[in-house]
Amino acid sequence: AEAALAAANDLRFADVETHVVALAERYPGHPAVPFLRAQTLWWRILLDLSNNAYDAPFNQQMDAVVRAADARLRRNRNDFDARFFRGVALGYKARMHVNRSRWWPAARDGKDALDDVLFVSRRNEGNPDYGFGRGLYDYYAEVIRDRYPAALPVLVFFPDGLRERGLA
Repeated sequence: AEAALAAANDLRFADVETHVVALAERYPGHPAVPFLRAQTLWWRILLDLSNNAYDAPFNQQMDAVVRAADARLRRNRNDFDARFFRGVALGYKARMHVNRSRWWPAARDGKDALDDVLFVSRRNEGNPDYGFGRGLYDYYAEVIRDRYPAALPVLVFFPDGLRERGLA
């Protein structure tokens, strides 16, 4: 999983699938598999935000992460991996919706991710992924309130963020 994520972050997309296939064979049904497959799509989206050709496949992969996580959660409501990947997938979807100025879907996915993110934070406060996710939330929560007043009716359901804490 770490090798697949490193390959995606290094934009070595062909290498990602090699690692993901091995992971899928070893851990069938694990939410990390569709999540890691989606990383190549995520980077393609970020490299050219004006191109929305990867949006639908990315959303499909993130939905696959959520389905895989939900399957595990039906067996064990406290499955850390399931809660982690479900929260991350919904957070990624929310961020993509923000990039596309789709506020209602962003708010819905962000709200759905919140319970999982809080669960993960209580179980592992020092988790760097949680810290990164919390930083993104803090940053975007304040920036969206300031830059997009039309989103305020939806944002009333979310905790305030702190831009500077998010940047830190």
